[in-house]
Amino acid sequence: ELLATEKQQVGLALESLQELLRERQPVWLGWLAEQEKMESEWAVTLAQLSRETSCLQQLMAQTERKCRQPDGEFLQDIQDTVDRCRSYVVGRVESISPSLQDRLRTLLEKNASVRQIVDSCKASLQATLTRENLEQLLTTALAPQQPRYPRANAVPNSSTAHPRLLCNGSTVTWADRYQNYSDVPGRFDREFCVLGREGFNTGWHWWEVSVQVAADNAPVRGTACWAIGVAKESVRRKGRFELSPQEGIWAVGKSVRGEFVTFDTDQKKLSLKKVLQRLRVRLDCEAKEVEFLDGETEDSLHTFQMGPLLGETLWPFFYLGQVGVTFIVRNFHIL
Repeated sequence: ELLATEKQQVGLALESLQELLRERQPVWLGWLAEQEKMESEWAVTLAQLSRETSCLQQLMAQTERKCRQPDGEFLQDIQDTVDRCRSYVVGRVESISPSLQDRLRTLLEKNASVRQIVDSCKASLQATLTRENLEQLLTTALAPQQPRYPRANAVPNSSTAHPRLLCNGSTVTWADRYQNYSDVPGRFDREFCVLGREGFNTGWHWWEVSVQVAADNAPVRGTACWAIGVAKESVRRKGRFELSPQEGIWAVGKSVRGEFVTFDTDQKKLSLKKVLQRLRVRLDCEAKEVEFLDGETEDSLHTFQMGPLLGETLWPFFYLGQVGVTFIVRNFHIL
């Protein structure tokens, strides 16, 4: 899909360039036609100048011969000589020539600019569409893309963890024995849950969890093998409860039957291309939705519409009900 998008963008860029060339072609060809017209007029002017120069040379020669005549002969037809000089007007040619020259110079400069632009575009395309650059383009297009959402600090908060869960930095795992946790109001005492360290009620956020299972046939002690999602601030911490939106929990994971499902009334099976090992959670508080994606393929697996939250804070939620399950939270900011 990414490669197809890149291919489409390259095609659109080339089409845009072709459209620009088609739009400018009449203008550029018009400049060339005007240049040809100017060159034709210039040739006519040069021919006229040549004829006038020849006439002027003849007049100068006649005048020189006239000046060598005796005074009596010189004055006899002096008026005719003066009239011939006056009838020869060079100013007309001189007034045309500079105008033609300026126009021709301007057109030549424009055409030179056009050739420079075309050569530059050609060189740029040749430099860009090399084998190495195309290979780099393919590599970039096929590389995993970073999520478009701000990363969240979803580190498991040990002060909320069930005593059978061991929290160590970004990792939470099923412990061999109960931990010596104090029984505080915010701790889960019956369900094998733990919340993240940071809660959210505005903006959008994402985090990613790697799921490791020691053995598929390990005993399941809870109502599910494992689950990952979000929970409301008011989620019950004491006693038994179901993993469901009705309880303020929106999660997906692995059921006791070994199926990857959504934890709601229907328990819809997730469409997976392979065993789910990395799960990405995208939370949009404004849209009141939480989306789950395969962290490796970036395929969208399911989206919950949470409905009214009445201003409640949402927390990253983790459930480990099978012996040997470990979650490793990735892509987060450490406080």
